[in-house]
Amino acid sequence: MKPSILLLFTVLLLLSCKKEPYVNLVATLTPENTVVATYEGTPLVMTLNFDKKLSEPIQLEGKIYNNYNHYINDNDYQHFLEYSTDLGAKLKKGEESFRVTIPKNTPHIKLRINTNDDNDVELHETFGFEISKAPNQPNVELLNNATPFELKVLDNEPVERNPSNEIIISFDVAGNQLKPLAVAEFLIFLDLKFLIDEKKYEEFFEKSAAVVNAYFDSERQVQTFEIFGSTRLQRYVFNEGSGTTNNWGMGLNAVAAYLEPLYNPFDEFIGQKRHDYNFNGEISYTLIHEAGHILSLNNGTNIDNTLETKDCGFIDNAKDCYRKDSWMTAFYNRFYNPDTKELTVEPEFVTEYASTQFREDVAETITVYTILKAEGRLPELEENSPTAIKKLHFIGQLAEIKPFAKAMYKTAPRINAPLYQKSAKSTANALFSATFNNYYKGKPISCLDVHRVLLEASN
Repeated sequence: MKPSILLLFTVLLLLSCKKEPYVNLVATLTPENTVVATYEGTPLVMTLNFDKKLSEPIQLEGKIYNNYNHYINDNDYQHFLEYSTDLGAKLKKGEESFRVTIPKNTPHIKLRINTNDDNDVELHETFGFEISKAPNQPNVELLNNATPFELKVLDNEPVERNPSNEIIISFDVAGNQLKPLAVAEFLIFLDLKFLIDEKKYEEFFEKSAAVVNAYFDSERQVQTFEIFGSTRLQRYVFNEGSGTTNNWGMGLNAVAAYLEPLYNPFDEFIGQKRHDYNFNGEISYTLIHEAGHILSLNNGTNIDNTLETKDCGFIDNAKDCYRKDSWMTAFYNRFYNPDTKELTVEPEFVTEYASTQFREDVAETITVYTILKAEGRLPELEENSPTAIKKLHFIGQLAEIKPFAKAMYKTAPRINAPLYQKSAKSTANALFSATFNNYYKGKPISCLDVHRVLLEASN
């Protein structure tokens, strides 16, 4: 056989031989970036690499889970994956439930979850995403079957972020219009995220601060409203006005308004159950108490710090000067002034919290009077009545109190002993250490001091 013919025969023989097929059914899928952040309206992009090319297609399945700082609202992202096998040059839409089918011999993939842009003020949302091999694929295997990501969708609305994550959202409510001032970045209580997602803060405002504003004139209306979540504080008001002017702010605890703490038979805290607003009447009691502070501590009517010391009826522990002709001075002179106060008879205070300081005594007395009078349960005043009852009748005879009490009770169609009263034992998980007390570092503090404490705690 001639050499040329032999060469041609050899080439044809080689060409006729089938190449041994590439077979690999096991690979490791590794993410390039495990933490991905984006602003709403732009996609979350994850890049993953196979250490070996698979000789068969593989179906991957993604899953969102909420064991990070936040849950993500279902309306804030699109419920499917887009994927690319050419570094993002071309994108394909995956199947439902975050499933995608990756062709064989693919070295790397890009996955995208598109996020939705809206005009709502929201929290920054952090959540988990896991990509793994979809079930019922016996021929292929991933060595790390679950690849976790931490995904962040940042709200892009131009609003300040609260330095204290206890304050969920705060508003300028001048004219009873909700204008967001600041929103928390992260929540202490994930159970309260619905306040933002479902815009329940509108209900909260309308049934609390808006009711107070509907009663008071413009000088005494709440101008800043804060909704917060806390295990140690229930409510507060603060006045940023000076002299005879006022600029009232109010903060109310959403835990007390919507959540019931749950305990196992061993009195161990096991979670919280969501209810309708004011489910146990506690937030209504709280609201009346805080409105009582606005009524009794208003600059110009009862307090006037423009006066000289000699012209004050008295000066309280907060260094506020009370006008001599104010009913707060009359209350002080009758029940507190060592030179003029009448003989006290136990019980002297309407609640335990009322005994903490003068201004809390007044607010609690106003609140208890409001409830007992409306429900026809106000005890008669007798010669030997306890001091607490004398205080109730002193408050009740004031012209300024009667219309206030009638209007405020309408905000509280159901005022019962809070569920916290039974469960608030001295355990690490007890939500409140006393029924109506604000506590800080183990000691009761004034409602007016709470705002300062919250700010200090955030620094």
